[in-house]
Amino acid sequence: MAHQSKVFEQLRELTRIVSSVGPSGWPMLSLKAIANSRAPYAQLFRAIVGIDQITEAEAFQNLFPNHIKGVGSQQVNDARSFGEIHDSQFRKTKSRLKTRLLNTLFVLRLEDAGYSHFSQTLFSVNRKVFLARVLGVLGARLHSVSIARKGIGEAMVIEEWSCAMDLLVILRIDAAQRGDSKAHKLYHTQFEYCQKLHETEQNAEVCVERLHIAFAKSGGEKPSHADEAEEGARIVGGLSKQYPSFKLSFIGLRLRVLASQLRMDYAETISICDEAFALLKRYPIFSNHARYAEYGLMGLISAVQSHNDTIVTRYVALCEEHLDTGKDNWFVFKELQFLHLMRSATFEDGFNIVQEVLRNPRSKIQTQAVQDKWALFRLYAEFATNARVPVTRPADFNMLVPSLTGDKAGLNPGMIVLHILLLAKRGQFGELRDRIDFIRGYRKRHLKGAQNSQANRFFKMLELIETCDLDYNKLLRKSRTLLEELKQSEVNEPIQGEQVLAYSWIWNRLLDYLREYHPLHGRAG
Repeated sequence: MAHQSKVFEQLRELTRIVSSVGPSGWPMLSLKAIANSRAPYAQLFRAIVGIDQITEAEAFQNLFPNHIKGVGSQQVNDARSFGEIHDSQFRKTKSRLKTRLLNTLFVLRLEDAGYSHFSQTLFSVNRKVFLARVLGVLGARLHSVSIARKGIGEAMVIEEWSCAMDLLVILRIDAAQRGDSKAHKLYHTQFEYCQKLHETEQNAEVCVERLHIAFAKSGGEKPSHADEAEEGARIVGGLSKQYPSFKLSFIGLRLRVLASQLRMDYAETISICDEAFALLKRYPIFSNHARYAEYGLMGLISAVQSHNDTIVTRYVALCEEHLDTGKDNWFVFKELQFLHLMRSATFEDGFNIVQEVLRNPRSKIQTQAVQDKWALFRLYAEFATNARVPVTRPADFNMLVPSLTGDKAGLNPGMIVLHILLLAKRGQFGELRDRIDFIRGYRKRHLKGAQNSQANRFFKMLELIETCDLDYNKLLRKSRTLLEELKQSEVNEPIQGEQVLAYSWIWNRLLDYLREYHPLHGRAG
């Protein structure tokens, strides 16, 4: 009889295992089979996939359209029993779908969905670790070792040291059982190398995590944390020189960029982001959308804050290419792009950004603060493009931007300024003057500290409207020094808060409205 192949031996092992402990039914999902299946879990799957942002109540109604309908003259208890039966079926249906979805994760085809080579390799390595370990436990040693040999190279290439160690243990034990001392020594040496790199990488990750703990405890990122970030970057930098690897270098960059952002050193941040892109080019297997998007967004923040149009354009293109519209970071990107366009007086493009955001299906499931912010942005874009703005009184903002009372999102100054602009545009200067006492009190109470310096200066200028009794020439003279200081701060300082339009632009627009409203006061003196 011919010698049996290794594959056949492995098939014998697999057949023995599956025949004794294999599932009696198909526990996973087949997209082809589920497309026409009448099973409740299949119907629920199709409803969730087919209706964007479907709610649980809508899914229930889709599955049981006659939940209460048709009860007719039956007693209330019967109707309640009818509902309880269907609620119970819905719970079972959800549970069965969840189980099948989890089981299906093991046989995903990431390449068909366009995932990066890194993501495909990471999935493949972790699946091989699982298979090799389970097969070893179930006595299929030959197949276990075969899979471990195939997986070890992939694991090393993508620097998955923990996976590599799991696979090396399988190979090392097999070498010992075969009496192969040379192979055993080799696998043990490789294991120690991976173990050291894994430990080093974890120490670097801990540096980042400690910073996050500090941020959480203090309620946000503070400049004082920059020292901790720089110290962490110094430690990780030393480790990456001793143990060269992509991941260590990338963590080091992350710590350095955190420090530069905390110090508001935007030029340094942009330089580090460019280093990150260069690193990704040197290690193409790690070059995926997520990593480019991370540094693309950080670079864009710095470019917008440093008012550099050329660099903003470059980073906007990067974010457009690498940020997924289905991720929350996309909304951060669009906010930065919107603020830059509005402060550059490119109002039509800014208005288009607002419409793009509000059309995004995920817009409705953003936090209330994010939804309020974009509601305010819409009002500003409508004002700047001469569209009708549905605001007459300050109270009207409560309907459109609910955060007016609590101001948890820091929107109040922006809403106050927009209301002043609307009053001036509509020629309601008497009402505008009546708002000055409120503005004066708001400035003294809320606009303190360096982070509010521009708003504080601008609100002082608004107070001159009452002092000068709406006299254009007086306002022009008395505001000249403050206006020059404001312009300088807008050039040299980052955007403060939700500042949609430059305060200097707003002030000049208010003066234009006043001159049109009060031509006698607007004559040259």
